[in-house]
Amino acid sequence: MSEVSAATAETVAGRLADYVVLIHDPNVPELAPDYFDESEPHYTAVNAATTELIAGDPAATAARAALAADWSGHGARAELIAQLVRLLGDAPDKVATLGALIDEADRRLRIDVVYGAVATPADAPPVEVDRLAELLRAAPRAVPSDRPQIQVIIPFRDASGRDRLRNLLSCLLALHDQEPAPDMWVTVIETDERPRWRDLLTPLVDSYLFAPKGGLFNKSWAVNVAVTNDGRDAPLVCVLDADVIADRSFIARNAGRFADGSQDAHLPYRRAWCLDEPTSRRAIAARCVQGLPDVPEEVVRALVLVGPPGHCMWVTREAYLKVNGFDERFEGWGGEDDDVVARLARDARLVRHDDRLLHLDHLRPAMVREDGINFNKHLSALLDWQPEGRIGDPDRFAHTVPAGS
Repeated sequence: MSEVSAATAETVAGRLADYVVLIHDPNVPELAPDYFDESEPHYTAVNAATTELIAGDPAATAARAALAADWSGHGARAELIAQLVRLLGDAPDKVATLGALIDEADRRLRIDVVYGAVATPADAPPVEVDRLAELLRAAPRAVPSDRPQIQVIIPFRDASGRDRLRNLLSCLLALHDQEPAPDMWVTVIETDERPRWRDLLTPLVDSYLFAPKGGLFNKSWAVNVAVTNDGRDAPLVCVLDADVIADRSFIARNAGRFADGSQDAHLPYRRAWCLDEPTSRRAIAARCVQGLPDVPEEVVRALVLVGPPGHCMWVTREAYLKVNGFDERFEGWGGEDDDVVARLARDARLVRHDDRLLHLDHLRPAMVREDGINFNKHLSALLDWQPEGRIGDPDRFAHTVPAGS
């Protein structure tokens, strides 16, 4: 290129800064270790190009070091971008070369990062559980028909009563103001040694179910319990993580995708925006307290999972039962969503859409066993779920609950 606009240089500089964050933010490898392993060579390649670009320039070198140490905020990132734009302005031929390198790396990333224009690291107070429960009790709720068209299933466990409970209540609030009002039945299925949150949750949802289980959380079994034991038999099922905060048209948009009969199941998104804690607070305040129809993108800072299988799945009840639901052998973190999505893609018509999905922050569970092996490594890629009895037996794991719980 003979001439490079400032906007082009700024775009390249912005992505170079993003790659500095991706290789230094310790939350990146913790978010999804396998996705990080796929992405790390591309982080390294782009950062090597940045090192070459700033070599011998003390101001740019200092700016990169500052961002590496303070990857969560805007100030250090903005300073590095300014320094990189200055250097690119002195060497416009490098913009095209670096842009091509970034484009190639971007196509292969499994974990990316986004910064909203006004997101800052700690500018939002927490929204407490009691406040969210108060808002839920006061919020108007559409009354579903006797035979609702949609069942939203939210599997849940939280022994602490902190971030996961906060997220669940936020998730429920975001479902309360859906437009147009859907014929929807919301089921929360809690699996634990005891029904810790039954008294709180029962009046806030259409159906609260409890299934006893100690030890590792089993999402697969929890969802199967809700599908087969709620008694509503809605033709459409939405399996929704308790950490997802939906926009106001989420239900209508996704239910409408089944109208032409061209699909049996879908994932609404390609990129899951995993919000950091300050952004999660801003998102809850915007969507649940202020009642905005969606979380403004400019307040978001998020690590972005590219192409994950979990978080949210829509499926016809017929297709769900055809593949025997989730594989109940999966326990602990990882693999159950990959498995059910792969079986639906094989045995039914599954498609993927490109909505934005926002996932609220929470403490990460253990992602591997004590020996460092993935919890469900022995089940990976089998796709052979054939239950011996019916799926979703609510007493299947009752024996794992300690006496007196």
